[in-house]
Amino acid sequence: MSGRNGNNNTRQVILDAAADLFSREEFRAVTMDEMARQAGVAKGTLYNYFGSKEALFLVLASGKADRLLGQLESVVSEESSAEIVLRKLTIHTFMFFIKYPHFYMLWEKSLAQEPCDRTEPILKLRERLHKLFELAICRGMTDGVFRPISPDAAADALLGAVIGTVPRCLYDGVESPSTLREREMLFDLIWEAVRSRQISVSPAAGLSVAVIEEEK
Repeated sequence: MSGRNGNNNTRQVILDAAADLFSREEFRAVTMDEMARQAGVAKGTLYNYFGSKEALFLVLASGKADRLLGQLESVVSEESSAEIVLRKLTIHTFMFFIKYPHFYMLWEKSLAQEPCDRTEPILKLRERLHKLFELAICRGMTDGVFRPISPDAAADALLGAVIGTVPRCLYDGVESPSTLREREMLFDLIWEAVRSRQISVSPAAGLSVAVIEEEK
């Protein structure tokens, strides 16, 4: 076994152990000592691969977010109407942050810092999300469903609205009635902000959108 393959295997063993622990315990309850024991490595080895618990969690959560964004990119490329695409983008993004509250906190913390290696994964994810909202806005304007607006500015505003709503339901959970009500009100507000004034009712109203499940 080459040194590189050995390093990759050790890294994956650590990630698997951490994923198991984070799936069973709250972020604050998981310790580096516990992760080292679970992975069967020395604590120093753990720190050699990941400088902190937050860094390790960010790698795991970014992987889940990356898969989610891949699915959302497929949604945007579908032939569905622009308002349905926007609804799916809004709801899936909102519910992802509700499902992973500590990732939300790392997201907010990273965006408030100067760009660096630690913030790069978050910045790349945000750039992809922004692009998806921008594409949805462009489609809506092309279809005459959304009023003429700046796609870039609108994407910033809409993404900000989605992320800004998260704290209201952050610890209620994805199945909480209050969370489900909040996500519907969120989309209603977004729809009102972008729709053409010739469109009085959202064709997407009442559409059931299941939360995208990421692979384990």
